Amino acid sequence: MNNTFYSDSRSSAGPNREQNLLIGISKHLYFLKDGSLKYQQKIIDERLPGNKRLITRFVLLDVDTGTVYGECHEASAAKDLIGFLARAWAKKPNHPMRGFPGILNTPKIVRTDSQYAADVDFVLRHSNLQIGDLPSGFTAGIHAVKQFDTEVKSLIWGTVVRDMPPPDIFMVQACSALVSANASNFFSYTWQEKWNAIEQPSQSFFDAVDKLYESIGAWRDGPYDLILNGMNTDTSEN
Repeated sequence: MNNTFYSDSRSSAGPNREQNLLIGISKHLYFLKDGSLKYQQKIIDERLPGNKRLITRFVLLDVDTGTVYGECHEASAAKDLIGFLARAWAKKPNHPMRGFPGILNTPKIVRTDSQYAADVDFVLRHSNLQIGDLPSGFTAGIHAVKQFDTEVKSLIWGTVVRDMPPPDIFMVQACSALVSANASNFFSYTWQEKWNAIEQPSQSFFDAVDKLYESIGAWRDGPYDLILNGMNTDTSEN
């Protein structure tokens, strides 16, 4: 787990006081044509990706607790920020984050990209959260993004040592909650009790999200079902 700085110096500190949203193309991770996950040490040139299928990372950092929730998506796929936020704020058995934050700090791309802007506007219409600007530098949460990438990369090594096929898109996305928990601050577990006391958004919010998709409720189907309903991590034989 990442043992990086987190803030609990203020009496008001706690889960969901403030969260930072980071969106960007992974500089080292990518998918092949067959969907398998790969890593390269050299920074990927986004302008000349060749046969690499680039990955867009969504990472949400809870400022006070150091709790991280992130997902990997193909950069060429439809931009689905609202689905990511709905999963991040829903109650999950393998990850503590849930509920609306008081403040959501967003990067410039959320204001300049029409789809991202529409998704944030949807959240504002269905919650009381406030939108702020993502701070620059270390405080934005770049360390959390790097740690998230490290944990995603570990999926490759995990399949190698178990003599399994390389992780594919489905596996990477299905493991989002577990990978994110490992990417969270080392001390984030000390906030577990306070996270447990927080309610997820209302069912009316999730019903409204459902209706945004041509296939009703697609944001919680496929690999995302394993995020929201949990993965069986018991590898023992029956």
